[in-house]
Amino acid sequence: MVFSNDRANAPPQPLSLPTVSKQLELLQRQQQVGIFLVTVLVSGLAIYGAASLETDFDLADFVNEDMEIMEVRGALAESYDSAGWKVIYVLVEPTATSTTVPGDADLLSELRNFHYDLKSNNDVVGTNARLPSPSYEGPYPVVRDAILRNASLGEAYNMEVHSDGEVYPVDRQSGLELNAFFTALSSNSSIADPLTGETWAQRVEKSVHLENGSIVHLRHEIRVEASTSVESSRVVDNFHEMLGSTTDSGTLRYQLKDHGELHVTGDLVMLETVLDGLSLTQLESTAISLVVSFLVLFALTRRVMPAIIVLFPVGIASLWVVGSMALLGLKWNVLTVMVTALTLGIGIDYSIHMWRRFEVELAKRSGDHWGALLEAINTTGVALMLSAITTMAGFAVLLASPMPIIQDFGMITAITVLFSLILALVVLPVLVELAARGEESTADT
Repeated sequence: MVFSNDRANAPPQPLSLPTVSKQLELLQRQQQVGIFLVTVLVSGLAIYGAASLETDFDLADFVNEDMEIMEVRGALAESYDSAGWKVIYVLVEPTATSTTVPGDADLLSELRNFHYDLKSNNDVVGTNARLPSPSYEGPYPVVRDAILRNASLGEAYNMEVHSDGEVYPVDRQSGLELNAFFTALSSNSSIADPLTGETWAQRVEKSVHLENGSIVHLRHEIRVEASTSVESSRVVDNFHEMLGSTTDSGTLRYQLKDHGELHVTGDLVMLETVLDGLSLTQLESTAISLVVSFLVLFALTRRVMPAIIVLFPVGIASLWVVGSMALLGLKWNVLTVMVTALTLGIGIDYSIHMWRRFEVELAKRSGDHWGALLEAINTTGVALMLSAITTMAGFAVLLASPMPIIQDFGMITAITVLFSLILALVVLPVLVELAARGEESTADT
């Protein structure tokens, strides 16, 4: 007698979730309009939230707040106002048609006006007191302090300090040569600042670049209050607005356009450049991803409409992810800025798999759209669910990182996978079913 066990030799049946698949198919069959309305509503809210996102990062993004270094940082910030101070540099260089900066009475007048502007700039350290005294080092403070220390030195170069503490020419009809004044002061080795021990020569060297007795460059080192990158960006923008432009009458750049060109620089300006670069890079990478994805889909389908249909849910997923960042209180940083391009890369796989499976099942069933859709969800859809769960779990592990920036990236990437899966299983099938119905109607006519 021969015994056989056909069941043991039979290949294992693939995992399926018939109940879940059937419920999804019924939802898509009966609530097509509702699905589109919900998609549009959520997308609109996501766009509104995306508009409020800021590009920002701080040391706290990279280090856990419970670490000792962050406790020390917090104690410093609470105990010393200077812990949040930063430095901005305003440089003056010769115009394109000159090799020096004229050190005449007009230059002194505009340096004095710049000093007044700093007094009214609340971002500058020392301007919030009853008598504002901006904390900065530059040509004008050097001139004022030197004349206050030695009035005869100022008179020798036709300058004096008035009762308001500001420097003016003694005789407005006579000439004034700041370059000669700085040249004389640059050889003075006496102490200019008892606190730091700097000499007058050292102070001049920090603020004025002289060559052959002529002013070549001027530098202002201004202390400002800016603790975060958002505040830094605002401070830099305020400085640019304060300096104006060569076409904006009454501003410093306009008044000094015949003397030199003004530049705002320093770490804060470089930080703002980095932040702007992050935003620009995000837009460029997202646009490139969209274009490349469309070209790949067009090469795969050889039809424009299917390529757009497959790409549409992926684009919506990107919007939802950005909206969820606003909802969770996250900001753009060096990692989350990649999320839109990452969403396209992850979501396009899910969409292609679902679309292709529907096409295959529809060819087998010759027009049975809902039967093809049910089978696609019960096979490829279930596989995508399992794949998404493992991917989300993998990124969720990053939540255990001690670095907040890594935690945020893990969270938002897991959300990216979730949204890509939902749109591939709920919205995309409705779109491909409507497209298939439209093609059949066109063929019949």
